[in-house]
Amino acid sequence: MEAFMTALPAAFRELYPLLKGFGIEVVLTALIFLHYRRFGSALTGKQSFGPVLPLVGLTTFLVITVVKSSFALSLGLVGALSIVRFRTPVKDPEELGYIFLTIASGIGMAAGQARLTALIVVLILLVMMVTRRALPAAADHVFVSLDVAGVTDGEAAYRVVDAALRAHAGRRHILRVDHHEDSLHVTAEVELADPDAVPRIGAAVRREYPATNISAHDESRLPPP
Repeated sequence: MEAFMTALPAAFRELYPLLKGFGIEVVLTALIFLHYRRFGSALTGKQSFGPVLPLVGLTTFLVITVVKSSFALSLGLVGALSIVRFRTPVKDPEELGYIFLTIASGIGMAAGQARLTALIVVLILLVMMVTRRALPAAADHVFVSLDVAGVTDGEAAYRVVDAALRAHAGRRHILRVDHHEDSLHVTAEVELADPDAVPRIGAAVRREYPATNISAHDESRLPPP
């Protein structure tokens, strides 16, 4: 490694630690993102929130790298952040934890603590994975709405919907049933321990009625009025 560093031009030797830290941060933020996609408990928002994590980590790495060598820039950063207000609340405490972990990884890598940061981040992800697998999943109360089209027999369509809810939901409470000439609308409050249960309910109904639309509304993750 020393021979390799000696052979590099002086400019590249100065940038090598920075590029090395950046590359490791890319790997760490990718691991955090994949961990969130696999073990995160959010029923909705994974497609929009997950890809933001690498952006947060790499941006933090950039900011700390720029300001760590200048006391004046550090003071300017504090002043700038003091007037920043986030208008979009984080609805899930778990998402807040992933954000803090991502920011911490960026700070650690930019501060030159590559080995320690990488080790601790990996250990934290392992602990979270073991905890998630060991503890039973908490059921979320979700409102599920199904619009079933192409219905000729309303009772038969309702039995298909009810069977799908029974198979993939812990408990279900039918709130509303609307039967029109060729369609059926069912709204139910259900307990779901698995985020993938919603598409499975829709797939089960579509086996009999392909023109079925399903939507899920997780009231517990909305901000209080």
